[in-house]
Amino acid sequence: MIVRLLCMLCWMLLSFNTLANSPVVVVDRAYTYSETAQTFSSIQSLKQDAWVEVARFTNHGFKNGEFWLRVVLENQSQDTQSVIYRFAYALHDEVDFYQVSLSGELKKTWLQGDMRDQSDHNVMDKHAAINITIPANSRQLLYIRVASKNALVLTADLFSKFEHEKNVHFEAIFSSMIYGVLLVMALYNLGLAISLMDKAYFSYVLYVLTFTTFVLTLSGDGYYYFWNNSPHFNQYLLPVISGLLIIPSLLFPYYLLNIKRNAPFIAKMYKGFMVVAMLFVFSIPIIGVANAVVLVNSLSSILSLIILSVGFYLTYKGVPLAGWYTFAWLILLLGLSVLSVSSLGFMDSNLLTRNAGLLGGVIEAIILSLVLAQRISQEKREKMLAVQESAQNKKLFQEIFNQAPVGIMRFNSSGELVTINPALVKMLGYDSVHQAMENYHVLDQLLTDYRDINRELIENGKVLDKQMSITTVNENILHCSVSLHLHQGANEQYVEAYLTDITERVENTNVKEFMEQERHTSMEHLVTGVAHEINTPLGVNITSVSHIKELLSEVSDDLKNNTLTKKKFAHFVDDAHQLLQIVTHNLNKMSNLVRRFKMVSMGKTDKISLNFKQQLEQSVFNHHLIEEDIQLEVKCDGQVYIETYPAAWDIIIEQLVENSVVHGFSDQQEDKTISIEVTSIGEHHWRFQYRDNGSGVDAAVLQKAFNPFITTKRSSSEHAGLGLYRIYNLVQRVLKGEVTLEQDKGFHLVLEFSAPQGTNAS
Repeated sequence: MIVRLLCMLCWMLLSFNTLANSPVVVVDRAYTYSETAQTFSSIQSLKQDAWVEVARFTNHGFKNGEFWLRVVLENQSQDTQSVIYRFAYALHDEVDFYQVSLSGELKKTWLQGDMRDQSDHNVMDKHAAINITIPANSRQLLYIRVASKNALVLTADLFSKFEHEKNVHFEAIFSSMIYGVLLVMALYNLGLAISLMDKAYFSYVLYVLTFTTFVLTLSGDGYYYFWNNSPHFNQYLLPVISGLLIIPSLLFPYYLLNIKRNAPFIAKMYKGFMVVAMLFVFSIPIIGVANAVVLVNSLSSILSLIILSVGFYLTYKGVPLAGWYTFAWLILLLGLSVLSVSSLGFMDSNLLTRNAGLLGGVIEAIILSLVLAQRISQEKREKMLAVQESAQNKKLFQEIFNQAPVGIMRFNSSGELVTINPALVKMLGYDSVHQAMENYHVLDQLLTDYRDINRELIENGKVLDKQMSITTVNENILHCSVSLHLHQGANEQYVEAYLTDITERVENTNVKEFMEQERHTSMEHLVTGVAHEINTPLGVNITSVSHIKELLSEVSDDLKNNTLTKKKFAHFVDDAHQLLQIVTHNLNKMSNLVRRFKMVSMGKTDKISLNFKQQLEQSVFNHHLIEEDIQLEVKCDGQVYIETYPAAWDIIIEQLVENSVVHGFSDQQEDKTISIEVTSIGEHHWRFQYRDNGSGVDAAVLQKAFNPFITTKRSSSEHAGLGLYRIYNLVQRVLKGEVTLEQDKGFHLVLEFSAPQGTNAS
């Protein structure tokens, strides 16, 4: 339908093209431009090289000066001809016509333009136009001055009187049809807007009315028919209505395509552009009409491309109706592009090309009206689907309500139950829904602080994850997470509550808080040890750096005074090397201490089912300190699978092997043995024993071996006495077991822990 309408209008416009076969031939066209106002006599006295000869006059954009056109008309017929010379653009501010004989005598003057009244219009036309009589086989010289703050479209046509009357008549019919279509679209959708109270319809009506006013101003119809006694009004109205047109151009897609929901970042951008448009309209008196016209054209061009890009983006996202909206906007931009190309002289100038922008706007308005109609149909379908979906959801909700694992209930403002699901009946300890409905009162047995909760419900409509305790029929205390939602029923308000049993989580939280307290206590001892271990090397480094600065100062002074000798510089280099070695050694010492301190805070990793023997063998045999002279033995059933933390056992084995190699075995010892034995001591209970045949542990150290910073090698930067302390933390906090050191010839550690029997995952 849209394509047929477009083809019909194009055919009508082309069929009324009356610009050919004129009996008067334009034999010469030329123009000159001046930044300052010129008199007719000064222009008439210009030399030939001051004029630019052209085949036709075109668009010269926006300039502050004035154009002078020179046209030579020749009547090649044997009869006197009366012709109409008419400008194609209707909004020139000042157009002065000077008819001159070939001898240079001024014969007649016409002063026209929309900055003047219409008293000098001897031709019934909204455009600047004059009637010239040319005798047979003669020439007439015509000078024309054009000055305007609008676009300087200098294209002009030459008609016979009959052709001019036919053209004006058709333009009147065409304009009436266009305005009629636009007004019908506006009134029809205004009725829908009032009945539906839909912002998309209101913004469409505002867009069409603003566009109609814009067309009325741009085409010259407003000045010619409505405010011809106020010539200055047209000059200000054009930039104002152009700026205002931007606002509904943005509002309509904003509401039609629900940009706020589908593209929030674009919604912010649209609001910003609307603010810019309003600021532009209010600033026109300040920046002036000439600058305003240039600015609004630039702003409109940029926004048109942005709106088109947004349309393509929303179409790509699959937003409903975005494709039709983008197509309509593309039609409008296509019409404006044809108009611009025609005015620049790259396309034949005829009624179709001159009215392409108007035609594109009308087609766009029709398409958008059809899009709104489609929106109504789509909303009806969505409502029908919503009703069907609501019925299905109601049935589904009832099934979920009855089978939900969490407790659900509804109660009225007095605390009486309206409905309750089986899960909550079971949670409260009742035998049936009927029994719970009769005996359970929400305000007495659950919401004892209902006044505060009710206030929050009224303000926010919901209360989420509020922890409460309820007493069951059997006097058991249940800790629950309760979420409440306020709903408006047919007759009164009611509250829907969801209860989740979090008793186990609360108990675990209490245990965790206790463990955190223990951890903070341990950390107090740890911080004291850190300060003690790091303080000495840090102090030595500070002293060394201070000494290096003194040496540098002495060498610098000697260098400035030319007293620096080779011997002094050699002493400086030696001292600097020694001090840097001290600093480097102490920095490495502190780095190793910090690394080992960080390892103390090791927590849990994922628990998995693993072959315990393989895990232990991998940890022992891959240890970086294990050498060929150490015999290793792991006694554990190869079929034993337990659920435990492999990372924890890696750390335990690493610390034990390091303890044996560094503290237990001596360099002179030939027979070095490490053995690990794992035995079952009950269901899911295990004993882990680690032995070496090293020097063992002194009785004085045995009682405090698991305290932090207990080491027999205090002078070494590699050993801070945190190995067994770390093992103790892992066993207590992660494995939930007990660890002891036995008095033996060598090192003997016994670890008892609980772990569920695992399965072979492979």
